Amino acid sequence: MSESTPTEPAPSEADEKQSAPPKRRIRKGFLKVLGLLFVLALGYDAFRSWQAGSELESRLVKLREQGAPLTLDELQNPALSEDDNAQTWIRRAKPHTAELNRLLSDYQRSEEFQSLRPNPEQVDVLKKAFEAHAEVWEFYARAAECSGLQSDWRFGA
Repeated sequence: MSESTPTEPAPSEADEKQSAPPKRRIRKGFLKVLGLLFVLALGYDAFRSWQAGSELESRLVKLREQGAPLTLDELQNPALSEDDNAQTWIRRAKPHTAELNRLLSDYQRSEEFQSLRPNPEQVDVLKKAFEAHAEVWEFYARAAECSGLQSDWRFGA
């Protein structure tokens, strides 16, 4: 008598799909849960953005009712006339100020300045410099009398 061993039938493709390795099923489940959490997070973020937008709009309505400026054009001050703008007078004084600064810097580097004993020649140079640029003090006085300082940088239309 010959012993025969029963042969098991070869697994079909359908059987292989049904019996996927447990690691693969766990991985698929994990990715599905992760995707669901991501979609929920995006939905929550969209909801909060909508909620914040509606709250901001309600606050803007209240400010508009009070007449508060909300745009750059509304915030812009009216342009000052050239004579009433301190920027004009400061700009006119700038060359005189630069020249006086150069002369005083030269004087401060001298040995007489260090010893606090200017010689008569230096005193004459300083007097002549202040007399030549006396107009600068008038420009600064006019700038101080102006109602405001408005830069050349204007924003808005």
